[in-house]
Amino acid sequence: MIERLCKFCGEHYVLVMMLFTRLVASVSACLTVYYVKLTLSFKPDVERHFFQAAAIFVALGIIASTVLALRL
Repeated sequence: MIERLCKFCGEHYVLVMMLFTRLVASVSACLTVYYVKLTLSFKPDVERHFFQAAAIFVALGIIASTVLALRL
């Protein structure tokens, strides 16, 4: 399967894999935030701040790791 994917993507294989792993990481982060929401009970204002902070940190993490991967 990897050989077929490598042949399909050609010289862009590493870039495609890097973007795919960032997609998986973002989905995993969103599922983690959802799990926290299910298991903990926050006051409405704390919950709103938690979601805002989670969205900011997930986005920053994805952006930072993408930039670092493209630079190296």
